[in-house]
Amino acid sequence: MSISRDQHSREFLSSEIIDDEFFNSIIEKKLNVSRESIKINHVMLSSVTNKNDNYMSNVYQATIKVALLNSNESMTLSIIFKVLLPIFQEFKKFDVFTRECFMYADMIPSFEKIWLDEANEVVEFAPKCLKSQESPYEIIVLDDLKANGYQMMDRRVGLTLNQTKLALRKLAKFHAASAVRYQRNGTVQNFLDRKLSVTPENKSNINQFEKRWIADYHGFLETLKTYRDCNYYVDKIAEWNQLQLSRHSLVVVNPMKCGMVVLTHGDYWLNNLMFKFNESNEAEDVQILDFQSSYWGTPSLDLHYFLISSVHDDIKVEYYDEFIEHYHDKFVESLLKLGYDQYIPTLDDLYEDLLDKSQMVAVSLLFILFITKYDSEEEINMEYIITECQKEREFYTRIYGNETFKKALKLWLPFLDELLLMPANAKNEGYMSNVYRVKIKIEILDTKERLNVDVVLKVLLAIYEIFGKFGIFEKECLMYEDVILNLEKMWLEKTSEIIQFAPKCLKIEASSYEIIVLEDLKSIGYKMMDRKIGLTVDQTKLALTKLAKFHAVSAMKYQAEGISQDCLERTKSITPEMKRPEMEKLGITLIQLYQAFIDNLRKYGNCDEYADKISCWDQNKILHYWIKVVEPMKCGMVVLTHGDYWLNNLMFKFNEFNEAEDVQILDFQSSYWGTPSLDLHYFLISSVHDDIKVEYYDEFIEHYHDKFVESLEKLGYDQYIPTLDDLYEDLLEKSEMVAMSMFYVLLSAKYESTQEFDLDYLTLNDEKDPEFFDRTYGNETYKKAIQAWLPLFEERGYLDKML
Repeated sequence: MSISRDQHSREFLSSEIIDDEFFNSIIEKKLNVSRESIKINHVMLSSVTNKNDNYMSNVYQATIKVALLNSNESMTLSIIFKVLLPIFQEFKKFDVFTRECFMYADMIPSFEKIWLDEANEVVEFAPKCLKSQESPYEIIVLDDLKANGYQMMDRRVGLTLNQTKLALRKLAKFHAASAVRYQRNGTVQNFLDRKLSVTPENKSNINQFEKRWIADYHGFLETLKTYRDCNYYVDKIAEWNQLQLSRHSLVVVNPMKCGMVVLTHGDYWLNNLMFKFNESNEAEDVQILDFQSSYWGTPSLDLHYFLISSVHDDIKVEYYDEFIEHYHDKFVESLLKLGYDQYIPTLDDLYEDLLDKSQMVAVSLLFILFITKYDSEEEINMEYIITECQKEREFYTRIYGNETFKKALKLWLPFLDELLLMPANAKNEGYMSNVYRVKIKIEILDTKERLNVDVVLKVLLAIYEIFGKFGIFEKECLMYEDVILNLEKMWLEKTSEIIQFAPKCLKIEASSYEIIVLEDLKSIGYKMMDRKIGLTVDQTKLALTKLAKFHAVSAMKYQAEGISQDCLERTKSITPEMKRPEMEKLGITLIQLYQAFIDNLRKYGNCDEYADKISCWDQNKILHYWIKVVEPMKCGMVVLTHGDYWLNNLMFKFNEFNEAEDVQILDFQSSYWGTPSLDLHYFLISSVHDDIKVEYYDEFIEHYHDKFVESLEKLGYDQYIPTLDDLYEDLLEKSEMVAMSMFYVLLSAKYESTQEFDLDYLTLNDEKDPEFFDRTYGNETYKKAIQAWLPLFEERGYLDKML
């Protein structure tokens, strides 16, 4: 059982560790004298840990009266020692004590020496470390800055303009000296590299922290809903990618794109700063405390953290850009003074990095701003905050619902919404990409007209590099820039009707990141539907009508040009590079899903008959489904399939009567030439409301066929047009797609756990936790859906076709 802060303090102060030997060693170092030449006459100890101001340590001040025996002088010394609380012993696995000791003993003195040697300037970044020891208590002894005239500021009030700039100047000097040290010596220690410091020993702790971050995110969101005037931000924040949020600590330490790396403080906020004032009460120096979280990274981490947490509410937004520019000026000035001879980031580079590290904005809003603005008389229990995943509702009301926090947050949200990217794909919705919604304010110089431009950035996740071997980025670029535009043009020329299948593509970038920039359909009234609920009859028919038109005009293109790009022909797009071991993981995953699906099906209690039949399926048909399903119809019909046509890749627009009147299609990474059956199986199994999908199944197939034939005739298609029987025959021939839709895409559509759906884990992890399959195939939403489908699939012969 953990002990309280007060109990720990009593035990520490009465321990044998606090003896003459302890203090003699400190005085020796501070005064640079021998032990024989000093005598301690008196020591007075007091705790200086104010409630809600120091969170992971107890901090004590020791006033020591010392006699210098050689000169008969007496003096009074003041020192500070901080003692890590035992409730945070789990942080030992993250080297927090080792790191802080090394920072005080090595890194900070080296930075100060760099300033003296290279710029002939005396710079003090932090109080001098006089002693450290690890057992039986983790103790760091420091000079008492307060005795030298330094003081802390009120965290709830925040810093003034001049105080903020002073803190930014010191930070810029610290970062600049660290950049020089990095240039000379590299990482120095593994525990200063966050990615290297993630070891098997602390991975379970990291997972625990990730769960806690997600829980706090939900607590923040639920409290934000009570503000009443923040619904716009509630909707936007509800769409944040929680996997990205929970793993922010590994993303925010990536170097700047220009290559700049600095040592971050990692916890640079008002409570870790002490200011010294002159006789005019103007701040003239600031020193930094607490280096437990220092890692190599970029300036943006500290800048986001500091500016969001520590600046007075009345100036933080108005002067934001001035603060960034001031920091940049001083950073560049410092690098030049120190003789840094590598590329020096421009102001644009810095703003770009602030944008890239926007996860730190979310983290600062959720996890540091509430501490800064906490105004309750009840003490902040950091053990509860850090270790408890399921917190009481009242706790979140206290930290996120108090008026001081609300005022600060309401000032930040409009500004951050305009300045920074907010993830646009909700948790468990965007699987292979991060999607961001960007609002750009522009002015037309000739007319002085001001406009808002709304765009969406789709960025392929690096963890899915394996899919790059299938050319998915190149294919999607081709689809947006060429194929879709030509299909829309052909439709216009043949029918005199304007049709839009997808949002317009505005830009493609394929350098450091693979990015597609699209018009923001949400800004013009389109919205996504809830994947767990599914589409109504009318919405389903609207989606099938758009799909029929897409297929029909693609058939015209195929008739005119054949297959003009190999990347759209699945058998030609399979290259020797794809037969490497990484690709075999995909096959392993399919078989794992198939077997887990059967195991869970047997647990349902009423599906043993289906489980027995499915367990006899030919596994080669599963492994090679992706070749079979793109074969032409027997009648010769070939269309361009979407390949991933389901509810999450559709956006609907509604009229004043709340009736869906248009739908547009997203995500063309999986498009290949094939037959309508691929998209029909995939869409109908994954995306239709459970209460209607079986009852209206044939009506939906007939509706699609009617619109497909109607579209082909409108376009003047002069080849054989498939009958409804032809289509049903092809649906049976493509039964592999039924199997894939059941145990692959339907699990995504019906996933309902609050735990992030990790496609990286699903696709590439050889050994999957059984709990994962319980969450996917065992949840009630999935069970209801599959139990409704299985009798129909049996009746239609889809299950037998896989034997």
